[in-house]
Amino acid sequence: MVRIRGWLRSHAKAVRAADLVLRVGVTVGMLALILRAIDVSAVWRALRHAHPALLAAALVLQLASNAVTAREWQIVMHNLRFGGSGRFYLRSLFKAAFFNQAMPALGGDALRVLDVARRGFRKRDAAYGVFLDRVLAFASLTALSLAALGADRHLLPPLVERTLAIVMGAGLVGSSIVLCLGKLPLPRRPALLALVLREAGERARRALSAQRTALVLLSLAAHLLSILSFFALGRAFGLAFGPVAYAGLVPPAIVLSGLPVSIAGWGVREGTLVALFSLAGGDPAAVLALSLTYGVIALGASLPGLVVFLDPRRRRAGRRTAP
Repeated sequence: MVRIRGWLRSHAKAVRAADLVLRVGVTVGMLALILRAIDVSAVWRALRHAHPALLAAALVLQLASNAVTAREWQIVMHNLRFGGSGRFYLRSLFKAAFFNQAMPALGGDALRVLDVARRGFRKRDAAYGVFLDRVLAFASLTALSLAALGADRHLLPPLVERTLAIVMGAGLVGSSIVLCLGKLPLPRRPALLALVLREAGERARRALSAQRTALVLLSLAAHLLSILSFFALGRAFGLAFGPVAYAGLVPPAIVLSGLPVSIAGWGVREGTLVALFSLAGGDPAAVLALSLTYGVIALGASLPGLVVFLDPRRRRAGRRTAP
């Protein structure tokens, strides 16, 4: 392990360059494959005839989702005994969202860790908080998708629906185990594994030690707002699906687009949404227009983070220690 870390540090620039080349390749390749299979002129027509008011509503909903996510993160970090006001977490979350969208190679979560660490906390402790916030968000997202798939049993072909339910169910079980580590019997050997699991379990227990209902509701609300953003875009492009369909089909795309294999999820998100909504009877050109527009909406909703990043006062604020 030490040798691997030493090699990664000595070849950090080469590793980052290779990662960027891989992400660009996956993004371009996926988009090229999708555009070859779909009438580009139909996509362009859908984009030109989109209702501006619905596009604006989608942007507002995504902005609201980011704001709610910031509040959820604040509660998790306060439970872990980190300081910081709501304004601090809101600014940090939007900045991380901007980097995830515009400069994903740098990593928005890493910036969140650094923001907290600059307030006088260890990076390792801050990383636990960001990780647990992500796990909680993943758990609520998979639960939301499972509930929606159960509510509309005829949305997808049976085999696809069962496969999707199994995958999302496995994700929910895995994330729930992580969040419940503090209450589970842990192995005593090997010693290093037992130590790591005990520490992670203690952090997870503390992260959910207060305002559990608020955390669950905020996490679900953040995802519901994003899904409603997709729903507004779907209406703008003439897709006739209801909100429940979006709640069932959008989460798998969000999960897959969050994997670090493309630029801000571009290509992966489009491929997943086009495949799932087409199986549900949607027009592929309209779905592709929806997904491309959502990418722009997500970038637009993260622009407050650019303002925060360019604020000359952020360095002085970053040097303040937590109360």
